[in-house]
Amino acid sequence: MSKEIFKDLHLLMETHVNKVQEDIGALNTKISALEDKIDSTITDFRLQIMEEIEDKLEIVKEIEDKLEVMEETVEEELSHLAWSMNSSSSSLASINTHLSHLEQRIVDDSTGDPDNCSLLVDKVSEVMNDPRFTNELHTENDSRPASTCLDEEEVRELKQAVASLRESPVFLPRDCSDHHWQHPEAPTGVFQTFPTMDPKAARDSWCDMGTNSSKTSGGWTLILRRRNTTWGLVDFNRTWAEYRRGFGTPGEGEWWFGLGALHALTYRQPYEVRFLMHDMERGYFEAKYSNFRVEDESSNFRLITEGFSGNVSVDPFLTHHHGRPFSTWDRDNDEWIAGSCSASNGGGWWYSRCHRTALTAVFPTSPNRDFRSIRWLDKGWLILDDVAMMIRPSGYARRFEPQS
Repeated sequence: MSKEIFKDLHLLMETHVNKVQEDIGALNTKISALEDKIDSTITDFRLQIMEEIEDKLEIVKEIEDKLEVMEETVEEELSHLAWSMNSSSSSLASINTHLSHLEQRIVDDSTGDPDNCSLLVDKVSEVMNDPRFTNELHTENDSRPASTCLDEEEVRELKQAVASLRESPVFLPRDCSDHHWQHPEAPTGVFQTFPTMDPKAARDSWCDMGTNSSKTSGGWTLILRRRNTTWGLVDFNRTWAEYRRGFGTPGEGEWWFGLGALHALTYRQPYEVRFLMHDMERGYFEAKYSNFRVEDESSNFRLITEGFSGNVSVDPFLTHHHGRPFSTWDRDNDEWIAGSCSASNGGGWWYSRCHRTALTAVFPTSPNRDFRSIRWLDKGWLILDDVAMMIRPSGYARRFEPQS
């Protein structure tokens, strides 16, 4: 009896122990699975944190790069501002010197020296934008020649304008001649200009600064550029608004300066214009005009030009385009009753009926002299694959001559 009880008790305990061992094994399995899950979660969490840290570091790096660029920009602006103030002071000092000389000439000789008077007007025009200066020296209705000397009242008004300019902290370069006058050693390239003298209306201009060995060769503002480069060709068959505003990127292939800016520059003082052209077979040609002016939009940006010189044998720009309004395909101001010169030639220009020069026409693909492409009449058509049209104040080169 006791043996049977002991055997049953042994079996019961063995069963219980096995059950406990099974439970322990299951628990160990669950613990191991939980540990694996925790390890995986920790690893994922660590990776997530590292990725977020890397993202934050990239953002910080971008911010640091932007701050560095902003710092460089601010330094450049401050440097430009300092240069502008120095330039303005230099220009004002030069004007004062010329005013003193002019006053002396008025006292000594009532007729004055026309060349010096014209030079003074050019210098004042560089920096003057004073509405109180009401005696315009080169207005369309002024019957006096541009070289006529100033009287005492005009000298007095000039001195008042100069005095008011001393209160202005910034000198705004209107065109490339302003940049060249202050820094004739500067290289040819893109410069910021303000043709309307509005600080908010800056525009990039390509400036031909000439050579250091000849200061008189620089100061040109390129207003039209045609050429086939890696930048690609620009479509010149544009609207009136686009020709008024300008298009293309100076320094990158082809561009047009803009009729509004041309008027803003040329109505204030006399300008000269220069054409450098390359015929596809006959080489290089040059035409130059001592007077170039573009009137306002109410006159449809009418062209005024005179004083031809150059190595082309005829003068088609003056004889056929002087006095003509500008035309585009959407604003036809030409004299061709049966059609539109602009639409026919593929670009806006000062057309008559129709043209003897067409520098905004389609780019030539061959030297076919009967095809309506970029061309200039010179005892037969010049077919042009490279054109630069540039302006600067008339008589600008005389500024570098020694003054007596």
